Amino acid sequence: MNPSLHRGRRALALLLAASGAVALGCDQSGDAEFRIREAREIIRVLNSGSSSTTPPELTRTLATKVRTTLEPVTKSGLAGEAAAAQVMVAEAGLAEAGLLADAANTALLEQFRRIDEIRTTLDAWRGITRLAEQSESVNFAEPIAALEAQRAEREKARAGVNAELTAVDGQVRELHLRAEALDKHADEANNQAGALALRADGADARDAVVLVRQSMWHRRTGDTFEFQADEIRAQVQSLLPRMNELRLLLAQAEGDIASLNQAAAELAAAQAAAGDKARELRGEADKQAALISAALFDPSTGLAAQRASVLVPATESAAEAYSKARSAASGANTKSRGSGNTTMARAAAGSAGTHWAQAVGDEHYLALLNSVTPALGADSSRLAEEIRTVEAALAASRAAAAESLAESMDSYNSVGGETARLYAAHIQNLMAQGMTHLGGTPVDFAALIRDTRTRLAAGQEPPQPELPPDEPQEPLDDGAGDGDLPPGTDPGANPGGTTGEG
Repeated sequence: MNPSLHRGRRALALLLAASGAVALGCDQSGDAEFRIREAREIIRVLNSGSSSTTPPELTRTLATKVRTTLEPVTKSGLAGEAAAAQVMVAEAGLAEAGLLADAANTALLEQFRRIDEIRTTLDAWRGITRLAEQSESVNFAEPIAALEAQRAEREKARAGVNAELTAVDGQVRELHLRAEALDKHADEANNQAGALALRADGADARDAVVLVRQSMWHRRTGDTFEFQADEIRAQVQSLLPRMNELRLLLAQAEGDIASLNQAAAELAAAQAAAGDKARELRGEADKQAALISAALFDPSTGLAAQRASVLVPATESAAEAYSKARSAASGANTKSRGSGNTTMARAAAGSAGTHWAQAVGDEHYLALLNSVTPALGADSSRLAEEIRTVEAALAASRAAAAESLAESMDSYNSVGGETARLYAAHIQNLMAQGMTHLGGTPVDFAALIRDTRTRLAAGQEPPQPELPPDEPQEPLDDGAGDGDLPPGTDPGANPGGTTGEG
């Protein structure tokens, strides 16, 4: 533990043991100087700790002790004493405001976490929707129609081949019948020729001559029939190659038709499967959209409810606490002019930071709301209402942040000294960046605040704006006074606000 922090807490422990749980002081309770000294010791403890090292309840207890200890001084002390007491009361208020700002920051980080979760679900919805659209875009109507046209052509060709094959086959059959008839006539003629030859063998010479002539005539007639039958068979042989060719063409046409039918059936099945897949994906997309809707608008656990019931009240409480601290510091100025300017500047800067963080959070939230519009068609009215609410809140937060930054800059300029001038210049730069953002140019506020912290810690000026070469570059702030800030103070610990910065 830091030695100074340890000593401060040890001193505080001694004070608490001596004074009990209500207020500091013993028989010197009316001594303003003693009260201021003891309160300053508590303030030192408050300023030396942090939310991670000082329990919140202890911070609240110490802040309450500062107020109760200094209340008599703020009411009846001399002007200088009352002003110093009032400043310390404001410092205690800043410590309490810091607790509330931490709570607002925690709520804001929770909002960012939920936004990331919803964006993940939204990405899933987009991916599924794209796949569904791809499935829905599957359309095989033209290929199927082309296949149908090809099949019709092949069927027409098959019919032609089949008709020709039938005709040739009929011709062959007819020729076969004719050849068979001629063979029969040839057999009959040959039989008669043989019979007559046999009769001639047993007849007298004159009758034998007649019978032989008749037998020879029948033999020639049979030969003629056989010759004609052979000619017909030759015609049949000449037709057989064409018949075989036609049979091959017919088989090819039938195979083509079967292939075309199978291809068309496969495309039709693929079309049906794509439709089924599209309906399945649409169902999955609807489930993701329902998750998004619940994550946003569930009355008890949704992000909208969390923002309205936790984040906004926490931010308002922190801003109100900073405002009270600023009012307390302003009261010191009424007693001793300029004595509370530094604390006023810190309080105004803290208030600006709180509003600014709310604005940055609402910018992210509003971007999310606009991005989920395609997924939440059924919740469009609820979504539109939330968008209007957040847009109004965003405008108010930006205006409040700008106003608080202006007050902080004015207060720092009133302090005097190089350190205060430097803080004022940085705040003026933050204001200029904020106006740039309002003008439509994106600004990474978290990176800007980190740069501001780094430059302030190193005692560096804010980055100078880029001006055209022909325009003179003027300083952001002339500063006021040569004196340094009072020792032990931490002016502008959060210039421009850091709540919500990752």
